Amino acid sequence: MKRLKEQGITLVALVVTIIILLILSGVTLNIALSENGIFNKAKKATEKYQKAQTNEEELIIDLEQEIDTLSSEQKIPTEMQIGDVVHYITDTKETSYTLKSEKSGYDMDQIITKQTLEWKVLSKNNDSVDIIGIPTKGESFYFKGATGYNNGVYLLDEICEELYSNNKLGVKARSIDLQDIESKMNKKGKEDRDEYIQGVGQYGKTKDYLGDYAYYPNLAKYEEILGIDEDKINEKGIGESDDGTNLGDIEIPLVENDRNNYINSRTKANNNITVKMNYYKVSSKSEYFDDNNFYNLIFGSEEQYWIASRFSRCETDVVKFGIRLVNNSKLSGRDLFYSNDEALSPNGSRVCPIVSLKSNIEYTGSSSEGWNIK
Repeated sequence: MKRLKEQGITLVALVVTIIILLILSGVTLNIALSENGIFNKAKKATEKYQKAQTNEEELIIDLEQEIDTLSSEQKIPTEMQIGDVVHYITDTKETSYTLKSEKSGYDMDQIITKQTLEWKVLSKNNDSVDIIGIPTKGESFYFKGATGYNNGVYLLDEICEELYSNNKLGVKARSIDLQDIESKMNKKGKEDRDEYIQGVGQYGKTKDYLGDYAYYPNLAKYEEILGIDEDKINEKGIGESDDGTNLGDIEIPLVENDRNNYINSRTKANNNITVKMNYYKVSSKSEYFDDNNFYNLIFGSEEQYWIASRFSRCETDVVKFGIRLVNNSKLSGRDLFYSNDEALSPNGSRVCPIVSLKSNIEYTGSSSEGWNIK
Protein backbone atom coordinates (compact mmCIF):
# COMPACT_ATOMS: atom_id res chain seq x y z
CA MET A 1 0.00 0.00 0.00
CA LYS A 2 2.81 2.42 0.96
CA ARG A 3 4.60 1.68 -2.30
CA LEU A 4 1.47 2.52 -4.34
CA LYS A 5 0.97 5.77 -2.46
CA GLU A 6 4.55 6.78 -3.16
CA GLN A 7 4.05 5.88 -6.81
CA GLY A 8 0.86 7.97 -6.89
CA ILE A 9 2.65 11.04 -5.52
CA THR A 10 5.44 10.52 -8.05
CA LEU A 11 2.85 10.25 -10.84
CA VAL A 12 1.18 13.53 -9.90
CA ALA A 13 4.55 15.27 -9.61
CA LEU A 14 5.54 13.92 -13.00
CA VAL A 15 2.31 15.16 -14.61
CA VAL A 16 2.78 18.64 -13.16
CA THR A 17 6.37 18.72 -14.40
CA ILE A 18 5.26 17.68 -17.91
CA ILE A 19 2.60 20.41 -17.96
CA ILE A 20 5.14 23.07 -17.03
CA LEU A 21 7.55 21.82 -19.66
CA LEU A 22 4.84 21.76 -22.32
CA ILE A 23 3.78 25.29 -21.51
CA LEU A 24 7.38 26.47 -21.54
CA SER A 25 7.87 24.74 -24.87
CA GLY A 26 4.93 26.62 -26.43
CA VAL A 27 1.94 24.39 -25.89
CA THR A 28 -1.09 26.66 -25.46
CA LEU A 29 -3.35 26.53 -22.41
CA ASN A 30 -6.41 25.75 -24.58
CA ILE A 31 -4.71 22.64 -25.91
CA ALA A 32 -3.72 21.64 -22.44
CA LEU A 33 -7.32 22.06 -21.25
CA SER A 34 -8.97 20.32 -24.22
CA GLU A 35 -10.78 16.99 -23.84
CA ASN A 36 -7.68 15.13 -24.90
CA GLY A 37 -5.39 17.66 -23.30
CA ILE A 38 -2.80 16.97 -20.70
CA PHE A 39 -4.91 18.25 -17.79
CA ASN A 40 -7.80 15.89 -18.53
CA LYS A 41 -5.42 13.02 -19.07
CA ALA A 42 -3.78 13.85 -15.75
CA LYS A 43 -7.20 13.96 -14.07
CA LYS A 44 -8.14 10.56 -15.51
CA ALA A 45 -4.81 9.10 -14.46
CA THR A 46 -5.34 10.39 -10.91
CA GLU A 47 -8.88 8.94 -10.78
CA LYS A 48 -7.58 5.56 -11.93
CA TYR A 49 -4.93 5.66 -9.23
CA GLN A 50 -7.47 6.56 -6.53
CA LYS A 51 -9.78 3.73 -7.63
CA ALA A 52 -6.90 1.26 -7.60
CA GLN A 53 -5.91 2.49 -4.15
CA THR A 54 -9.48 2.01 -2.83
CA ASN A 55 -9.73 -1.46 -4.35
CA GLU A 56 -6.44 -2.49 -2.76
CA GLU A 57 -7.53 -1.16 0.65
CA GLU A 58 -10.77 -3.15 0.41
CA LEU A 59 -8.84 -6.24 -0.66
CA ILE A 60 -6.51 -5.93 2.33
CA ILE A 61 -9.49 -5.57 4.72
CA ASP A 62 -11.13 -8.67 3.20
CA LEU A 63 -7.88 -10.63 3.51
CA GLU A 64 -7.43 -9.58 7.14
CA GLN A 65 -10.97 -10.71 7.97
CA GLU A 66 -10.39 -14.01 6.19
CA ILE A 67 -7.14 -14.53 8.10
CA ASP A 68 -8.92 -13.84 11.40
CA THR A 69 -11.61 -16.37 10.50
CA LEU A 70 -9.05 -18.98 9.50
CA SER A 71 -7.10 -18.38 12.70
CA SER A 72 -10.25 -19.03 14.75
CA GLU A 73 -11.12 -22.14 12.79
CA GLN A 74 -7.60 -23.52 13.09
CA LYS A 75 -7.95 -23.63 16.88
CA ILE A 76 -10.74 -26.21 16.53
CA PRO A 77 -9.12 -29.56 15.67
CA THR A 78 -10.19 -30.75 12.23
CA GLU A 79 -10.29 -34.35 13.49
CA MET A 80 -12.75 -33.49 16.26
CA GLN A 81 -16.06 -35.31 15.68
CA ILE A 82 -19.60 -35.08 17.02
CA GLY A 83 -19.81 -37.43 19.98
CA ASP A 84 -16.19 -36.95 21.08
CA VAL A 85 -15.64 -36.65 24.83
CA VAL A 86 -14.54 -33.22 26.11
CA HIS A 87 -12.99 -33.02 29.58
CA TYR A 88 -15.01 -30.01 30.68
CA ILE A 89 -15.25 -29.14 34.37
CA THR A 90 -17.59 -26.55 35.85
CA ASP A 91 -16.14 -24.08 38.36
CA THR A 92 -19.28 -22.48 39.78
CA LYS A 93 -19.42 -22.36 43.56
CA GLU A 94 -23.06 -23.42 43.68
CA THR A 95 -23.65 -27.10 44.35
CA SER A 96 -27.43 -26.88 44.16
CA TYR A 97 -30.24 -24.67 42.90
CA THR A 98 -33.41 -23.89 44.81
CA LEU A 99 -36.39 -23.84 42.46
CA LYS A 100 -38.99 -21.64 44.14
CA SER A 101 -42.62 -22.73 43.98
CA GLU A 102 -43.80 -19.23 43.03
CA LYS A 103 -41.75 -19.47 39.84
CA SER A 104 -42.24 -23.13 38.90
CA GLY A 105 -45.93 -23.23 39.81
CA TYR A 106 -45.27 -26.47 41.71
CA ASP A 107 -46.71 -27.02 45.18
CA MET A 108 -43.36 -26.67 47.02
CA ASP A 109 -39.77 -25.53 46.61
CA GLN A 110 -37.43 -28.03 44.98
CA ILE A 111 -33.68 -28.57 45.38
CA ILE A 112 -31.73 -29.46 42.22
CA THR A 113 -28.24 -30.82 42.95
CA LYS A 114 -25.31 -30.37 40.58
CA GLN A 115 -24.40 -33.67 38.90
CA THR A 116 -21.06 -34.93 37.57
CA LEU A 117 -21.78 -35.16 33.86
CA GLU A 118 -19.97 -36.58 30.86
CA TRP A 119 -19.57 -33.88 28.20
CA LYS A 120 -19.50 -34.60 24.48
CA VAL A 121 -19.28 -32.60 21.27
CA LEU A 122 -22.78 -31.76 20.02
CA SER A 123 -21.83 -29.54 17.07
CA LYS A 124 -18.85 -27.78 15.48
CA ASN A 125 -19.46 -24.23 14.26
CA ASN A 126 -17.27 -21.68 12.45
CA ASP A 127 -15.84 -20.22 15.65
CA SER A 128 -17.16 -22.39 18.48
CA VAL A 129 -17.85 -25.92 19.67
CA ASP A 130 -21.09 -26.80 21.45
CA ILE A 131 -20.80 -29.54 24.07
CA ILE A 132 -23.66 -31.31 25.82
CA GLY A 133 -23.76 -32.66 29.36
CA ILE A 134 -25.32 -36.11 29.11
CA PRO A 135 -28.19 -36.30 31.66
CA THR A 136 -27.71 -38.77 34.50
CA LYS A 137 -29.86 -40.07 37.30
CA GLY A 138 -30.63 -37.28 39.71
CA GLU A 139 -33.53 -35.39 41.16
CA SER A 140 -36.42 -34.93 38.79
CA PHE A 141 -38.07 -31.55 39.15
CA TYR A 142 -41.48 -30.30 38.18
CA PHE A 143 -43.32 -27.42 36.58
CA LYS A 144 -47.02 -26.90 37.03
CA GLY A 145 -49.84 -24.94 35.43
CA ALA A 146 -49.67 -21.62 33.61
CA THR A 147 -46.92 -20.35 35.92
CA GLY A 148 -44.72 -23.31 34.97
CA TYR A 149 -45.39 -22.54 31.32
CA ASN A 150 -44.57 -18.85 31.74
CA ASN A 151 -41.29 -19.38 33.55
CA GLY A 152 -40.13 -22.85 32.48
CA VAL A 153 -37.73 -21.82 29.71
CA TYR A 154 -36.17 -19.05 31.77
CA LEU A 155 -35.76 -21.36 34.77
CA LEU A 156 -34.13 -24.16 32.78
CA ASP A 157 -31.55 -21.74 31.40
CA GLU A 158 -30.91 -20.27 34.84
CA ILE A 159 -30.45 -23.68 36.48
CA CYS A 160 -27.87 -24.66 33.86
CA GLU A 161 -26.05 -21.33 34.09
CA GLU A 162 -25.72 -21.44 37.87
CA LEU A 163 -24.64 -25.08 38.09
CA TYR A 164 -22.66 -25.84 34.91
CA SER A 165 -20.85 -22.66 33.78
CA ASN A 166 -17.09 -22.11 33.87
CA ASN A 167 -16.08 -18.56 34.79
CA LYS A 168 -12.39 -19.11 34.11
CA LEU A 169 -13.13 -20.08 30.51
CA GLY A 170 -15.70 -17.29 30.25
CA VAL A 171 -18.56 -19.57 29.22
CA LYS A 172 -22.13 -19.78 30.48
CA ALA A 173 -24.16 -22.95 30.35
CA ARG A 174 -27.76 -22.99 29.14
CA SER A 175 -30.42 -25.61 28.64
CA ILE A 176 -30.79 -27.51 25.41
CA ASP A 177 -33.69 -26.17 23.34
CA LEU A 178 -35.68 -27.30 20.32
CA GLN A 179 -33.54 -25.32 17.88
CA ASP A 180 -30.45 -27.31 18.92
CA ILE A 181 -32.24 -30.45 17.78
CA GLU A 182 -33.90 -29.04 14.67
CA SER A 183 -30.60 -27.54 13.46
CA LYS A 184 -29.46 -31.08 12.56
CA MET A 185 -32.82 -32.32 11.31
CA ASN A 186 -32.76 -33.19 7.62
CA LYS A 187 -35.28 -32.35 4.91
CA LYS A 188 -37.40 -35.45 5.51
CA GLY A 189 -37.64 -34.71 9.22
CA LYS A 190 -38.77 -31.12 8.63
CA GLU A 191 -41.28 -32.16 5.97
CA ASP A 192 -42.83 -34.74 8.31
CA ARG A 193 -42.85 -32.17 11.12
CA ASP A 194 -44.79 -29.72 8.96
CA GLU A 195 -47.35 -32.43 8.15
CA TYR A 196 -47.74 -33.70 11.73
CA ILE A 197 -51.35 -34.21 12.83
CA GLN A 198 -52.66 -35.21 16.23
CA GLY A 199 -56.40 -35.36 16.72
CA VAL A 200 -57.92 -32.22 15.25
CA GLY A 201 -54.67 -30.25 15.36
CA GLN A 202 -52.00 -29.94 12.69
CA TYR A 203 -48.57 -28.39 13.05
CA GLY A 204 -48.63 -24.73 11.94
CA LYS A 205 -52.45 -24.57 11.69
CA THR A 206 -54.78 -22.51 13.88
CA LYS A 207 -57.93 -23.25 15.85
CA ASP A 208 -60.37 -21.05 17.80
CA TYR A 209 -61.53 -21.66 21.39
CA LEU A 210 -64.46 -19.85 22.97
CA GLY A 211 -65.86 -18.91 26.35
CA ASP A 212 -64.74 -21.10 29.24
CA TYR A 213 -62.13 -22.72 26.97
CA ALA A 214 -60.37 -19.43 26.22
CA TYR A 215 -57.89 -19.22 29.12
CA TYR A 216 -54.22 -18.73 28.25
CA PRO A 217 -50.89 -18.45 30.16
CA ASN A 218 -49.88 -14.80 30.36
CA LEU A 219 -46.62 -15.26 28.48
CA ALA A 220 -48.48 -16.80 25.53
CA LYS A 221 -49.99 -13.36 24.88
CA TYR A 222 -46.56 -12.27 23.64
CA GLU A 223 -45.78 -15.38 21.60
CA GLU A 224 -46.22 -16.08 17.91
CA ILE A 225 -48.79 -18.77 18.66
CA LEU A 226 -51.68 -16.73 20.03
CA GLY A 227 -54.35 -14.27 18.99
CA ILE A 228 -56.74 -12.90 21.63
CA ASP A 229 -60.33 -11.88 20.79
CA GLU A 230 -59.51 -11.84 17.10
CA ASP A 231 -58.86 -14.28 14.28
CA LYS A 232 -55.20 -13.51 13.63
CA ILE A 233 -52.02 -14.59 15.35
CA ASN A 234 -49.48 -12.22 16.90
CA GLU A 235 -46.97 -12.32 14.04
CA LYS A 236 -44.41 -10.14 15.85
CA GLY A 237 -44.32 -12.21 19.01
CA ILE A 238 -41.48 -14.08 20.67
CA GLY A 239 -40.50 -17.62 19.76
CA GLU A 240 -41.06 -20.85 21.65
CA SER A 241 -37.52 -20.90 23.06
CA ASP A 242 -37.29 -17.23 24.06
CA ASP A 243 -36.97 -17.15 27.82
CA GLY A 244 -39.17 -14.08 28.23
CA THR A 245 -36.41 -11.88 29.64
CA ASN A 246 -35.61 -9.94 26.47
CA LEU A 247 -38.91 -8.56 25.32
CA GLY A 248 -37.71 -5.07 24.42
CA ASP A 249 -40.50 -2.51 24.65
CA ILE A 250 -43.24 -5.06 25.29
CA GLU A 251 -45.01 -4.11 28.50
CA ILE A 252 -45.63 -7.05 30.81
CA PRO A 253 -47.18 -6.87 34.29
CA LEU A 254 -44.46 -7.74 36.75
CA VAL A 255 -44.07 -8.65 40.40
CA GLU A 256 -41.43 -6.56 42.18
CA ASN A 257 -39.91 -5.60 38.83
CA ASP A 258 -38.94 -9.22 38.17
CA ARG A 259 -39.60 -9.83 34.46
CA ASN A 260 -39.98 -13.55 35.07
CA ASN A 261 -42.76 -13.45 37.66
CA TYR A 262 -46.21 -12.65 36.32
CA ILE A 263 -48.90 -11.10 38.54
CA ASN A 264 -51.54 -13.46 37.22
CA SER A 265 -50.39 -16.78 35.85
CA ARG A 266 -53.27 -16.95 33.37
CA THR A 267 -56.01 -14.81 31.88
CA LYS A 268 -59.38 -15.48 30.27
CA ALA A 269 -60.07 -13.84 26.92
CA ASN A 270 -63.24 -11.78 26.59
CA ASN A 271 -64.50 -13.81 23.66
CA ASN A 272 -62.01 -16.25 22.14
CA ILE A 273 -58.41 -17.20 21.58
CA THR A 274 -56.90 -18.26 18.26
CA VAL A 275 -54.03 -20.71 18.71
CA LYS A 276 -51.41 -21.92 16.26
CA MET A 277 -50.25 -25.45 17.04
CA ASN A 278 -46.46 -25.80 17.17
CA TYR A 279 -46.37 -29.22 18.81
CA TYR A 280 -45.12 -32.34 17.06
CA LYS A 281 -43.66 -35.63 18.25
CA VAL A 282 -40.70 -37.65 16.99
CA SER A 283 -40.45 -41.28 18.04
CA SER A 284 -37.51 -43.51 17.00
CA LYS A 285 -36.95 -41.58 13.79
CA SER A 286 -33.21 -41.82 13.29
CA GLU A 287 -33.75 -41.24 9.55
CA TYR A 288 -34.64 -37.63 10.39
CA PHE A 289 -30.97 -36.98 11.24
CA ASP A 290 -28.08 -37.57 8.85
CA ASP A 291 -25.51 -37.77 11.66
CA ASN A 292 -26.05 -40.93 13.69
CA ASN A 293 -23.71 -39.71 16.44
CA PHE A 294 -25.85 -36.61 16.90
CA TYR A 295 -29.01 -38.70 17.02
CA ASN A 296 -27.55 -40.95 19.72
CA LEU A 297 -26.47 -37.96 21.82
CA ILE A 298 -30.01 -36.59 21.85
CA PHE A 299 -32.07 -39.78 21.97
CA GLY A 300 -29.65 -42.39 23.28
CA SER A 301 -29.87 -41.49 26.96
CA GLU A 302 -32.05 -43.63 29.19
CA GLU A 303 -32.93 -40.52 31.18
CA GLN A 304 -35.67 -38.12 30.24
CA TYR A 305 -34.87 -34.42 30.33
CA TRP A 306 -36.52 -31.05 29.80
CA ILE A 307 -36.03 -29.00 26.63
CA ALA A 308 -36.19 -25.21 27.05
CA SER A 309 -38.99 -24.71 24.54
CA ARG A 310 -42.74 -24.24 25.00
CA PHE A 311 -45.50 -25.77 22.89
CA SER A 312 -49.20 -25.45 22.14
CA ARG A 313 -51.23 -28.52 21.22
CA CYS A 314 -54.72 -28.12 19.79
CA GLU A 315 -57.37 -30.63 20.85
CA THR A 316 -61.09 -30.68 20.11
CA ASP A 317 -62.21 -28.65 23.14
CA VAL A 318 -59.03 -27.33 24.76
CA VAL A 319 -55.55 -26.09 24.01
CA LYS A 320 -52.76 -27.86 25.89
CA PHE A 321 -49.82 -25.63 26.80
CA GLY A 322 -46.58 -27.21 27.99
CA ILE A 323 -42.80 -27.60 28.00
CA ARG A 324 -40.94 -29.95 25.70
CA LEU A 325 -38.80 -32.92 26.74
CA VAL A 326 -36.92 -35.92 25.44
CA ASN A 327 -37.94 -39.30 26.80
CA ASN A 328 -35.50 -41.98 25.59
CA SER A 329 -36.03 -42.12 21.82
CA LYS A 330 -39.00 -39.73 21.84
CA LEU A 331 -39.19 -35.99 21.31
CA SER A 332 -42.42 -34.97 23.00
CA GLY A 333 -43.63 -32.68 25.79
CA ARG A 334 -45.42 -32.38 29.13
CA ASP A 335 -48.81 -30.67 29.31
CA LEU A 336 -48.89 -28.05 32.08
CA PHE A 337 -52.04 -26.02 31.48
CA TYR A 338 -55.33 -26.47 29.64
CA SER A 339 -57.33 -23.60 28.22
CA ASN A 340 -60.32 -24.63 30.38
CA ASP A 341 -58.24 -23.34 33.35
CA GLU A 342 -56.96 -26.72 34.48
CA ALA A 343 -53.43 -26.78 35.93
CA LEU A 344 -51.40 -29.97 35.63
CA SER A 345 -48.32 -31.29 37.42
CA PRO A 346 -46.92 -34.05 35.19
CA ASN A 347 -44.01 -36.38 35.85
CA GLY A 348 -40.75 -34.58 36.50
CA SER A 349 -37.68 -34.52 34.30
CA ARG A 350 -34.02 -33.57 34.53
CA VAL A 351 -31.88 -30.83 33.08
CA CYS A 352 -29.64 -31.14 30.00
CA PRO A 353 -27.00 -28.36 29.83
CA ILE A 354 -25.13 -27.08 26.79
CA VAL A 355 -21.94 -25.01 26.77
CA SER A 356 -20.53 -23.11 23.78
CA LEU A 357 -16.73 -23.11 23.78
CA LYS A 358 -15.56 -20.02 21.89
CA SER A 359 -12.61 -19.60 19.53
CA ASN A 360 -10.16 -18.67 22.30
CA ILE A 361 -10.33 -22.22 23.70
CA GLU A 362 -7.23 -24.36 23.13
CA TYR A 363 -7.58 -28.13 22.64
CA THR A 364 -5.19 -30.97 23.26
CA GLY A 365 -5.86 -34.69 22.99
CA SER A 366 -7.65 -36.73 20.38
CA SER A 367 -11.00 -38.21 19.43
CA SER A 368 -10.02 -41.55 20.96
CA GLU A 369 -8.72 -40.16 24.26
CA GLY A 370 -11.01 -37.16 24.61
CA TRP A 371 -10.20 -33.45 24.35
CA ASN A 372 -8.63 -31.35 27.09
CA ILE A 373 -9.40 -27.63 27.06
CA LYS A 374 -7.87 -24.48 28.50
